[in-house]
Amino acid sequence: MTKEAAGIYSSARPDQFTPAEAIAKADKTVELVDTPDAGTIETYTVVNGRNGPTSAIIFGRNEKNKRFLASSFDAETLVRMTGDSEIIGMSVDVTTKAEVNTFRFA
Repeated sequence: MTKEAAGIYSSARPDQFTPAEAIAKADKTVELVDTPDAGTIETYTVVNGRNGPTSAIIFGRNEKNKRFLASSFDAETLVRMTGDSEIIGMSVDVTTKAEVNTFRFA
């Protein structure tokens, strides 16, 4: 989750390819909490399958200002996350089982 990429496409081939940077390096390390209890959503993505949303992944921040990752496969949560309302900043409760963090809206 530390890689960034961009693609520029054209029908005309350039005379010469010059990379913008030889090697991109992360400027700092982000510490993740393994077993958060609760927090707020900083960013998210919804994974879609052939028949619509299948899961969601969030980056959250807990009360100690530490980040965490969590996922959800709950149908009601997926409907809420794909609706018209913005969910960034909303509170979530998190449970951890077998090293997997699962969230639900608080």
